[in-house]
This record gives sequence, C-alpha cells and structure tokens, in this order.
Amino acid sequence: MFDNKLTRKLPRYYRYLKEQLEYYETEFVSSEILAKLMGVSPSQIRQDFSRLGYSGFHGKGYDIREILKKVTNLLETDVKKNCILVGAGNLGQSMCKYEAIGESGFILKALFDVNPKIIGLVINGYEVLDVDHLEGYIKDNDIKAAFLCTPKNVDAALIKTLYGHGVKAFLVFSPIILEEIFKDGIPGDLIIENVHIDDNIKLLSYKIKLNGQYDSINNKNVINITL
Repeated sequence: MFDNKLTRKLPRYYRYLKEQLEYYETEFVSSEILAKLMGVSPSQIRQDFSRLGYSGFHGKGYDIREILKKVTNLLETDVKKNCILVGAGNLGQSMCKYEAIGESGFILKALFDVNPKIIGLVINGYEVLDVDHLEGYIKDNDIKAAFLCTPKNVDAALIKTLYGHGVKAFLVFSPIILEEIFKDGIPGDLIIENVHIDDNIKLLSYKIKLNGQYDSINNKNVINITL
C-alpha cells in the first residue's frame, strides 16, 4: 500500500502517460516532461516511480507502456465494477455520458430518481428507475458503487440507506460530514470520493488574481494579464 499523497497522484500519472502514448505517439517519457505536467520536480517523479517499483532507462526515460500497466493494475481500471447513478437531473444526465466512467472499469447499470417527470425517461440508453426499487436492484445486480448527483440535503440519507443495502463506495458532489451520518461510528469499509466543484471555481478565481491585478484606483474589475 502507498500513502494517500502518492495514491492521489496515480490518476494524473495515468492520464498524462496515456496522453503521451496516444496523442504524442511516444514510447518513452522523461522525468523532466512529466514533472512539468504534474507540477512537481523531476526528482519527485523519480522518487514516485521508484516507490512503484519502476526505474527508467538512461538516455531514454521511462517506458510508458510498462508504467501504464503498473498504474492500471494499482487502480484496477481493468477490473469491471457495477455502479448506479442516483439523481438524473442536469448533473446526473451529464455524468451518465462521461466516458471516464467506463474507462475506469465501472459499468453503469441504471439511473434512479424521485421525480415522476423524469422516471421512465431513457437517457443515453438508460431508463430512469424509481428510487423505491433501489434495494432490490442493488441485490440483483451486484452494485459496488453509487454516483450521487443529488442535493446536499439528500446525499446524507442516501449514503446511509445505500450502505445498508450493501453499497460501500460513493462519488458525491457536495460536502459530507460522515460523523453526522454514522453517529455510532464511521464504518471501516466505507469509501467516499468527494468532488468539490465550488473549490475549483474559487481556485480559478485565485489563479486569475495571481495572473493579473485589479484597477483599484478606478474601482473597475479590469485584469491586466501578463503573457
């Protein structure tokens, strides 16, 4: 097992290595190139790959296919896992079309919602089912994960309900306080990946600030970008 810092880098390594192989059609990549893409030092790249049990070739760099095999094996993107999506609104409808779901080894089996106007519709080839059928569907289809595209006030109750039905892994798009959901203790086998889109939007604002400055004299939101 690796520490959380390295583990969270693996999807980015996977993405950049695949990009080098498929888009740039190169077989080897240097630690310098990967360092620029990852925003770290070349020595950090070498340290990470050493911990993964891989070393490069002098004068050639790293064999992209070999590292991809290693990272794929660690992430288990080649292992099929059934999942469902709950919340077939705008976010859910966009998510069910997202190719990365399948590329990561997940097989989206069904969409669920509570809205009678949405239930029964076919979205991207999936019929939207009533959430009342969740328990039976999970048991019959060996569901390993759930993507929750629901409002914040719904997520907490859903996680507890779905966990009770046997789903142990969740992707959520709103802040979750697990202690409030599981007051008797957070289950050790519970897995939650939280996507904070609002954090990314605020970071974007901050980076714009770093890249320019506001005209405070005229109190205008003018940004002078230095290229």
